[in-house]
Amino acid sequence: MKTEEKIQQARENWVKASMDLSFKIISPYYIEINGKEKEIFAFLPRYGSIKGTLVELTSEPDFKTDSDIICFAKENNIFCSFINMKSCLKYDQDYFKETLEDWGGY
Repeated sequence: MKTEEKIQQARENWVKASMDLSFKIISPYYIEINGKEKEIFAFLPRYGSIKGTLVELTSEPDFKTDSDIICFAKENNIFCSFINMKSCLKYDQDYFKETLEDWGGY
């Protein structure tokens, strides 16, 4: 289950990875959907697509994704990835490196 404490821990680990692996991350990141501001976990401007990657966390038990974020990403030609929050709660540089390699740099 996502809690503010777990989201913050995941964010700290992503920011640490960005420093260790020299990539840019904006977290939190905000987009506008239907005239309302929506907070996204992170945005990586140089991965996944020419316009970057929106990153949102998902968690057990249902691993729910947000269709509004998916539609926003498609409409704006931005790559979107929902990642298991649990995988970000402990810092593992190899995990972050493999994730970035999967998304591909631009």
